Amino acid sequence: MHRSRAASAVLLLAGIWLSPAVAQQTVTINAWLRTGGTHVQRGKVTGLDPATMNFICQGSGLARRYWVARTTRFLSGRPNASFYDLAPGQTVEVIGHAAGAEEIADVIRF
Repeated sequence: MHRSRAASAVLLLAGIWLSPAVAQQTVTINAWLRTGGTHVQRGKVTGLDPATMNFICQGSGLARRYWVARTTRFLSGRPNASFYDLAPGQTVEVIGHAAGAEEIADVIRF
C-alpha cells in the first residue's frame, strides 16, 4: 500500500513539472533575458577567441563582439559546422540579440 502511494506522488509531481504552465514560465523567463531586439549584421570576422567562444564582426563601420551560446546555430555549406570553422577575414552574416551589455549570436551564416 505504501509503495503505491509513493508511486502516485511521483506521477503527480511529474505531471505538475511537465505541465504547460511550467513550460510557459520557462519561455517567459527566456523572453525576459533577451533585453534587446534581434538585429542582423553582415561583415568580416576580424577577431576570434576560442577560449571564451566569442568573435568580432566588422561590418559597414560597426564592429561588434558576439558571444556564442549553446543555442547558436551555424549555417554553412557543410554539415556539422561550428564555431571552429570561423576564420579571420571570413565573410559572415550574424543574427543576434543583446543580453545586457553582451551581444549573443543566434545564427551565424558563412
